[in-house]
Amino acid sequence: MRSMMRGGTKKAPARRIECAASARRPAAGFTLVEMLVVIAIIGILAALILTALSQAKAQSQSLTCKNRLRQMGLALTMYASEAHRYPSLMDRSQNVPVTADNWTWADAIFPYV
Repeated sequence: MRSMMRGGTKKAPARRIECAASARRPAAGFTLVEMLVVIAIIGILAALILTALSQAKAQSQSLTCKNRLRQMGLALTMYASEAHRYPSLMDRSQNVPVTADNWTWADAIFPYV
């Protein structure tokens, strides 16, 4: 307001002078090379994760097998301690109905599993 009272006019803001190098700015965004690098990194990480997952799956299957064998061993031991003998190995290839006399070892230990 004071500059108007003195008879002055409002000054225009100063213009920025740009050099020729700054006039050619690259467009914003990713270049093709940057995009390919990102895709390659993602592919490498996915390969590492899949390898770790397959190893974990193999360990899980091995542990499951060991636990089942342990359960069968415990069932055989419990059967032997109660019956004072191990179950017999009966052949089930003939179509004979299952009775208490012709159980296979799997039939005998089933209640203990």
